[in-house]
Amino acid sequence: MKCALTYILLLALSMARPIVASNDQMLPKFLAGCWRGELGDGEIIEEQYSSPVAGAIFGVVVSTKNGEITFFEFVRIVTIDEVTTYHPFPNGIDAEVTFTLNEIEPDKLSFENLAHDFPQQISYRLLADDKLLTRVAGTVNGRKLVDEYTTSRVACGAD
Repeated sequence: MKCALTYILLLALSMARPIVASNDQMLPKFLAGCWRGELGDGEIIEEQYSSPVAGAIFGVVVSTKNGEITFFEFVRIVTIDEVTTYHPFPNGIDAEVTFTLNEIEPDKLSFENLAHDFPQQISYRLLADDKLLTRVAGTVNGRKLVDEYTTSRVACGAD
């Protein structure tokens, strides 16, 4: 049920704007699957990403603490006309901001939008032992801020 609801929400989200996608080769496969980690102070983060399909990856991120949702985000990574972009929907709202792919390696994916307030950079790196390092960085009032956390690959649908 939980998985079905996730995919229904992602399908609805993907229909919000037309997608004319191409080339799954430009999208990494390492991100696909389910990830879980601790952010500290009892906060848990869970992420789920689809495999590349029709030039797109869809994701859901949920943070909880003491059984309460503290944050959620839908993510759409799409390649159109050989340009790969990252579209966040924090708390389900279209942020109307786009991050452009600026680095891709077999185990790393990085996006950037220097005109955005925060973050300006979002990256994912596959580490050893099926761990994923997520890094969100940028500058606020002239001060560099970096938030990093590590998640582990888990079975999708597992409690």
